[in-house]
Amino acid sequence: MTDIQLRLSLDELNLVLEGVGHLPFARVFALVGKIQAQAGEQIQAQAQAQAQAQAQNHAQTQAPTAQAGAQAG
Repeated sequence: MTDIQLRLSLDELNLVLEGVGHLPFARVFALVGKIQAQAGEQIQAQAQAQAQAQAQNHAQTQAPTAQAGAQAG
């Protein structure tokens, strides 16, 4: 089977899952699980990347302050 990639917002994905949820459970449970697993991985990766970027930004903004304090003393 050929895999495809779709780009959907979280709201759009939830709407798709809502629609799929109206189908018989035995028919869609594996699909729902696969969608949730892939979405969870992506959300977690985005959160980690955002946290790293914030930490780097914080470190960059604090470095000039520390250098200025050292020069003043």
